[in-house]
Amino acid sequence: GRSAHCRDTYLEWISLYCWTTFHATIMATPEWSRCQWEQISRTYSDLSNCTVLMAEALSCPWPSPALDSFFLQIHMEYFTNCTMPANSQPSQPPLGPILAMAAMPACLTPLLVALTLRKAREGVVSLGLAGDGK
Repeated sequence: GRSAHCRDTYLEWISLYCWTTFHATIMATPEWSRCQWEQISRTYSDLSNCTVLMAEALSCPWPSPALDSFFLQIHMEYFTNCTMPANSQPSQPPLGPILAMAAMPACLTPLLVALTLRKAREGVVSLGLAGDGK
């Protein structure tokens, strides 16, 4: 059926027409620079664009589960040793400001309730006084 065609034939085509060029280019790239996006972004974009063209040629959806598997394999094969540099990893925010922001609503809520009740009581009292002044 159509899904088997888009899974099997599509994977064959991207392996033949897209992966071979990507593989040759990556293998010609020094291993130390494979993890530097500036060095491989063009090659990676060419691979991605090639998969789009193959999907269009075969009238298959893009992206697809088959394509996801293909790119996972690419990442496992060529980029397993790539990690984020220590300075670009998301850092933990300081605990003090987090606790202050979390505690603020808990402290403000009783205060706002008290102010609301006071305003409501003042409204009742003023209504009562207005009624007494008849």
